Amino acid sequence: MSEAGMYQCFCYNTLQISQTYMPVSVKNMTTPVSIDGNDKAEGVYNENILVLCQANGYPLPVVTWYKDSDEITAVFDPRYSITQENFKHHVISKLRVLSVKDADAGILTCRAVNQKVSTFYC
Repeated sequence: MSEAGMYQCFCYNTLQISQTYMPVSVKNMTTPVSIDGNDKAEGVYNENILVLCQANGYPLPVVTWYKDSDEITAVFDPRYSITQENFKHHVISKLRVLSVKDADAGILTCRAVNQKVSTFYC
C-alpha cells in the first residue's frame, strides 16, 4: 500500500479555517547498508580493546553488536560498552571491552539496519 495520493490539510483557530490540497509522491530514498570494520581484533589479557564498525546508508543505520550470536546489551556484561557517532552519510559504532579475559574470545559481529522513513509536510 502506497502513501502517495492527494492530501488535504486543515488549519484552524477560533476565528477562521484554512485548507489546502497537495499531491504527495513517495520515492524510495533508502540506500543499502554497507559495513566496514575490523577483520580481526586481538586483545592483551587485562587490557582494554576497542573494535570499530563503520556503516553507511540512508537513513543512517543503527548498529547492533553480537558476541557468538548473543546480542551485546547493557546487561550482557558491565565490561562491554557501545557508543555510536552519527555523521552525515555514515555512523561509527565502537565496542569497548574493559580488562579482556579468556571468556571474551569468540566471534564479534556488528549488524547495521536502517528503516524506510516516510515524511509528510503540511
